[in-house]
Amino acid sequence: MEVIWYKRTLTTNEQSRINSYLAVKNGVTLNENYLSTDNNIIWDRANNTGYNNNIFGIGKDNLTVLHQKQSGSVNNGQKLVISTTGFADTNAANSTGIANDLQYLITGDNGLQQILNTPLVYTTGMNGETNHRFEAIWKVQNTNAVGTVTVAWPKGVKNLYLVQSSSSVFDATSTFTPMTTETTVNGVVYNIANVTLANGQYFTFAGYLYAPGGVSGTDFWIRSDDAADIATAWKDNSINANDIPAVGTWALSSADKAHNFHPYTTGYSASKLFYNNASVMNPTNGELPNISHSIFSAIRPTTAGTGRITGIDDDATYASEPAASIANGKPRHYEYYNVTTSTDFSTTFNIGVSNVFSTIADNSVANGGTSTFSGGEKRLGLNGAYETTTFNNTNKFQIYGRNLRVGQAGWDAAGAFPGDIMEVIWYKRTLTTNEQSRINTYLAVKNGVTLSENYLSTDSNVIWDRTNNTGYNNNIFGIAKDEVTVLNQKQSASVNSGQKLVISTTGLAESNASNNTELPSNQQFLMVGDNNLKQGLKMPLAYTSGTNGETNFRFEAIWKTQNTKNVGQVTVAWPKGVKNLYLVQSPDEMFDTTDSFTPMATEVTINGVIYNTANVTLSNGQFFTFAGFGRAPGGVVNNLSYWYRADKDAVNTGDGTDITAWTDQFSGTTSAQLGTNALPKFKLGAASYFNFNPGVNFTANTQTIGNTSVRTFGNNTYDIFILTKDGLSNPGSNGRIFSSLLDNSKLSGSINYWDGFGDMYDNRTERVRADEGYRYLANPGGIRSTTIPSIVYHNLLNTTTGKGINGGVVSMSGTHTSIDFLNGGHTFGSTQIGSNGSDNGGFVGNLGETIVYGEGNLTVTERRRVDSYLAIKYGITLGQVNTDHYLNTDGNIVWNGAANTTFNNNIFGISRDDIEMLEQKVSKSVNAGTILTMATINDFASPNQLAARTGFTNDKTYFLLGDNNVTTTPLTNIMIAGNTLHRIQRTWLSQRSNTPGSLYFEADLSAYGVAFSAGNNIQMIVADDAAFTINVKTINGIFTGGRWVFMNDFNADNTLRYITFAEGKTSCYKPGAIATTGNPALPTKVGITALGRAGAGSTDNWPMVRQGGWLALEAKTKGFVPNRVKFNASNQPVAADGITPVITTPVEGMMVYDITNKCMKMYTLKEGDATMAWHCISTQTCPD
Repeated sequence: MEVIWYKRTLTTNEQSRINSYLAVKNGVTLNENYLSTDNNIIWDRANNTGYNNNIFGIGKDNLTVLHQKQSGSVNNGQKLVISTTGFADTNAANSTGIANDLQYLITGDNGLQQILNTPLVYTTGMNGETNHRFEAIWKVQNTNAVGTVTVAWPKGVKNLYLVQSSSSVFDATSTFTPMTTETTVNGVVYNIANVTLANGQYFTFAGYLYAPGGVSGTDFWIRSDDAADIATAWKDNSINANDIPAVGTWALSSADKAHNFHPYTTGYSASKLFYNNASVMNPTNGELPNISHSIFSAIRPTTAGTGRITGIDDDATYASEPAASIANGKPRHYEYYNVTTSTDFSTTFNIGVSNVFSTIADNSVANGGTSTFSGGEKRLGLNGAYETTTFNNTNKFQIYGRNLRVGQAGWDAAGAFPGDIMEVIWYKRTLTTNEQSRINTYLAVKNGVTLSENYLSTDSNVIWDRTNNTGYNNNIFGIAKDEVTVLNQKQSASVNSGQKLVISTTGLAESNASNNTELPSNQQFLMVGDNNLKQGLKMPLAYTSGTNGETNFRFEAIWKTQNTKNVGQVTVAWPKGVKNLYLVQSPDEMFDTTDSFTPMATEVTINGVIYNTANVTLSNGQFFTFAGFGRAPGGVVNNLSYWYRADKDAVNTGDGTDITAWTDQFSGTTSAQLGTNALPKFKLGAASYFNFNPGVNFTANTQTIGNTSVRTFGNNTYDIFILTKDGLSNPGSNGRIFSSLLDNSKLSGSINYWDGFGDMYDNRTERVRADEGYRYLANPGGIRSTTIPSIVYHNLLNTTTGKGINGGVVSMSGTHTSIDFLNGGHTFGSTQIGSNGSDNGGFVGNLGETIVYGEGNLTVTERRRVDSYLAIKYGITLGQVNTDHYLNTDGNIVWNGAANTTFNNNIFGISRDDIEMLEQKVSKSVNAGTILTMATINDFASPNQLAARTGFTNDKTYFLLGDNNVTTTPLTNIMIAGNTLHRIQRTWLSQRSNTPGSLYFEADLSAYGVAFSAGNNIQMIVADDAAFTINVKTINGIFTGGRWVFMNDFNADNTLRYITFAEGKTSCYKPGAIATTGNPALPTKVGITALGRAGAGSTDNWPMVRQGGWLALEAKTKGFVPNRVKFNASNQPVAADGITPVITTPVEGMMVYDITNKCMKMYTLKEGDATMAWHCISTQTCPD
């Protein structure tokens, strides 16, 4: 910038004056006093002791041609600029000069951190409140009264103030000048303030500190919930604002419950990561020596793989000096330089859920750290648990290089991070234990992670005390507002596996960001944890006085609350599925009917899941749980233990693939692979396979799936339902379908251990007493069908063994000595696992459901309800149907076998009953010779679970059919509306419960000859009687795929209707009535025309010239669309709200479409009535 020669030796004074000129001009810090041209000391190092760092200033000295109008220290990391009020891109462009010769304003700082790091609360300024000031303090030497100057600091500090003081002590009485004005110089946006800096004055900067856990001094901080334009770079929220550029194509993944309602980054690879080749954490690409460091991350590994979370390096791709990684599923800290150390945590990350991982590398005291070990130490933390590794050697920690990477690297634990990254935080210092815990708390609350330590707010208040909450330190989560750490968690859930509870402010939404209701006060926290018991109905709790219906059970799980600073009303949400759900609050762990029951009837859909919600206040120290009416097959919750069904939670990757886990629908128990035994296969439903429902296909008698950590039977009397398909076999011997262990401690060593209970493919039942002193092995009665699926009901008492098939009578011929209490788990298929000594091979065949009532036996009615569920779902006709009807989950009759016993054959149907999760949308009888299939859409081949299939609108909707079992093929004649049709002799009775809407029927009528082939006119006939004479309706069929398809809506019909099929035309035409003596012609009084023939100008008296009709419609190309109107229960037309009357003065002949009852309606006088009313046009006929 400048070179000066003298052909003589300068004096010391002269040398200092030239140094001062060059230093002020170039922003250089000198180790001597600064002198003006007249030898005046313009910066006195002795007077300014402690502030001789990063010295710079502005000045005017005509003799040396110095006119420095704006200046900043050129030392690394220095950001402060002081200028005349003409601050510009260059000194020359600054148009505002210093007023007088020999005026100087010089400043230097105390060498401390130029970040918000020292508490300073100020609340009365116009730029918002502050909570911290800079650790750095500047002192001023003002020579010859330099006046107003501009002080500039780069934008990025919230609520920034310039704070001036007459001493180095700053408090709320100091002078605070808001720095709200912004100006851009050399591309940098500065906040500025115009002030006078008096001689000897001190100044600093104050603002509102945002820091994770309130731990100031972050050097790098990226958050997925404040990522800015992540497609370009991931925003650095630290004071450095050193955004990390994106490599590859990036967009945030949408927030969901698995990420505690926050967005996240995922899909890392060698070509998709974040990389900064000039991170400001290191001013050079070499060693930054003796740098202890603390790295935190919130991450969600989806596999126990290997890959980089974050790291820095002098090499562009290694990111290993230091690095934080996942290595074969375990957390790892690695450093290469000054002794390579690689340290793994002893346990793996929790795979598939979010984790909080921290790694602190603390140098020895001699090397600038706090460790008492010569080589320093590492403290690795995983979800609040810590492990320390010490080094007694020459090891040192440092940062080497400035190539910062997130998500992928190429050295130790190389590769892309296998999962999701939400947050990464770096500190170039050792954090204290308290600071580490505060950051862990911030990350844990934000991400729904359970910690193994107390949770601390930013002011170190304990917001979850593990000691006070002993017994409830499981699945901890909560909502919070802690402004210093930018924590505004408005809705939350534990991200642990299987957790469903959500707690929110009253603004529960799709994401935390879209929730518009935050907690009102800073440092409010509402935290909960549970007792780690079953989060489902298990414990009896009868409550009958609530508005949401009665309850019979409560959850075994209980939650405890810690409420800090009086969080008020919140929303508690649980996924829809528990009938009559209540939130139950209690001051203690005992729940009864005196506690507070809040109905959870309101429904909210979040992330595609429907939740039941309640708005309540959860007081500090309060306990809560949930109660409801248990969901169970047939609605029979009493004594239910396990409910395995192939259409729910049978984990597979497609038809014919292994079922790797099978979770029952009552207790949440998961059966999985035992030993190395092969697993059964998943098989999709079809017309000939489980009535369109899926099954578990055991293709070899060596396949097994089970659980040996639970107790199958909690009582010495119990019932089991097992549904299998016909065609069972066992290429080996002693084939088992379902078995129970005697005791889970007896996994191998005896032939008896797996014989506590055994359902044999050859129809025998095996039972061994708990002490192995007795064995029952026989068939107590009844055998599985060889042609259709079978519902096997095992009725097991302590001294008797009974069995019933497909709803038939239970045979109790198996009398024996007592079996006593068994304590073992259960398995499906072979019990020969490894060399355990068992002699029970598996079976070859298909299993649909297994239901275990392990706490006691069912009543006759309860058994019938379970049998009804299985029979309707799988198209099975139950035994004893003439007297024992099909029942829904309320115990109400849905097929009355006494209504017409002739039709108690080949019973099947479609239904919806929510308490048993039954939604059968397509069905046919499994019996041979069945020719009719029914569905909710025109699809009679796809599985019942096809997403396109529509279910019934209302719970407890059933439409069941049974036929007269007449299979002879000659046709009989039937007269319909004056036409002779030829119908088949087979007739069905339908019994309807609720309003199923439009239904589709597919009839295979090929056995009835060419009359039912394509091209003919085939009708489905529906009537109130089996002779088809009352309320007769005909529906035209469509021939497709060799079968006839019909559609009809039975909602407006009687609940019992008869159905058959016929060939022949039912349409008719008669001319309008002709006038005869005593019978004048009947004019048509109402007409709608598109032909321009109505009105006063018409000469042909239309529509009166049309005789014998109610309504005349005429058009060539246009259609007629009647008004669609809702009707109330009083048969009056109403508006869409269902209340406001419309068409209040109807006239005779007026016609609308009734959208409530789904029929065309006319306002007329019905024969036999005294007054006009609205009537459905429902009977097809010809006018007389």
